[in-house]
Amino acid sequence: MAIDLNQKAIDPQAAQFTQMMENLQGNILKSHGRNHALHIFFALGNDVQKNKQAIRALTAFVISSAEQLRQQEQAERNAVFGNLFLTARGYEKLGFTRQQVVTNFPETGSTGLPVKFTEGMSAAQAQATLSDPDPTTWESLYQGNKIDGMVLLACDDEERLSREASLVRYLLLQAAADILEKEGGRRLRDDKGRTIENFGYVDGRSQPLYLNSDLMKEDSDHDGTDVWDPAAPLSLVLVPDPFATASADSFGSFFVFRKLEQNVKKFKEAEEKIGRALRLTGEDKERAGAMIIGRFEDGSPLVLHKSPAGHEEAENNFTYANDPQGLRCPFHAHIRKVSPRGDTARQGGNESLDQEKTHRITRRGITYGTRATKKVTKDDGEEFDALDGDAEFPADGVGLLFMCFQANIADQFGFIQKQWANNGNFARNGTGIDPVIGQPVASTSYDWPAGYGEPRLGKPQSQRLPFAGAVTMKGGEFFFAPSIAFLKSL
Repeated sequence: MAIDLNQKAIDPQAAQFTQMMENLQGNILKSHGRNHALHIFFALGNDVQKNKQAIRALTAFVISSAEQLRQQEQAERNAVFGNLFLTARGYEKLGFTRQQVVTNFPETGSTGLPVKFTEGMSAAQAQATLSDPDPTTWESLYQGNKIDGMVLLACDDEERLSREASLVRYLLLQAAADILEKEGGRRLRDDKGRTIENFGYVDGRSQPLYLNSDLMKEDSDHDGTDVWDPAAPLSLVLVPDPFATASADSFGSFFVFRKLEQNVKKFKEAEEKIGRALRLTGEDKERAGAMIIGRFEDGSPLVLHKSPAGHEEAENNFTYANDPQGLRCPFHAHIRKVSPRGDTARQGGNESLDQEKTHRITRRGITYGTRATKKVTKDDGEEFDALDGDAEFPADGVGLLFMCFQANIADQFGFIQKQWANNGNFARNGTGIDPVIGQPVASTSYDWPAGYGEPRLGKPQSQRLPFAGAVTMKGGEFFFAPSIAFLKSL
């Protein structure tokens, strides 16, 4: 049965999705959820047949389908998970001509932005469109258009992860492939076990959801009054795999990888300076950082709370309809910039909420670098390593391996980065670029609400203060996650 990609809230166990789930790589519709990850970048050799054999072997021994991931979630959380991604150049190393690759990945979209999988992230048009740093300043791995593919491995057990990486290395060496580099990632947590990023804020919330089980859990996290619907159609993240001609219901997804270094010291100093300038004291001091991110460190949305709410789960059931002037959550706050939840239409833009939602991406990032941690034991007996909040703030060497899936790179990741994050006049004139991921990184002046929520009669509503970006883009690449049916057919 052909799959209708306009469907939402699917039951992955339903018979109609059996073949799709077996042919689809895991981690696309639902995160792999592991605590440790390795990202192994490789360049294939010149023997097409050996290259195909290596990819087939990796698929057989390493790569996990969406169905396998679903079963592991229920039975064995510590199983090693694997993804395989190819660049446009990687397809050519498998015997496809450049013309075949360009023809089969037309990348037509509504925005027309020149950000294409077939050209790569370092292409001149992509670099200019995204306002990224000059690729000659990127880390060497990402320079020179030399990456053919990447294997993502994830597991809670680091020893098992290392053994699986050795298997990947062995299989690639059989094809005379070069392991270019490995990027390690580790899930960073706070004292309550919630996933955070290096600035200390809960991360990974506000995702488009595709499975009925995830939507049911989302509904259970609030009082039942739906303000924001996170459900998304499969078409937001899946496209037919153009080279999987022998198997029906074979889908893939475009994948963006970016290494973003975080200067935690600089961020925390700026946070403190804003708090002092606005004369925030006591619990209100935490609002300075929340005005940069859009949430407090515990994930509480600033538009809903004046101070951290202390909830176990970060809330997601909200919009900015009750804050049309940005007096609670400023328009420049990171999560308001990249997920405006209807601000486009409310501020006089030319997109409805439904159109705005078509730009969403499915994020799968993980932090990298070494941070001081401490052992924490929860009430249920779970023990884990949490970030030590008393440790020194690093200025470099830590950050986020940003990853996202989508059906169209230009219309989704590219649009968000250029038209929202980098656009100083979105969602209204004079907002400024996204203070977290906006490009190019520079000191920008923003309007910081002087109070919270209510207009201050006879007093300034905000104070104009500078904030210098604390995130540096170190390089990246565009990939495609092929169907398992295609990988097996090579």
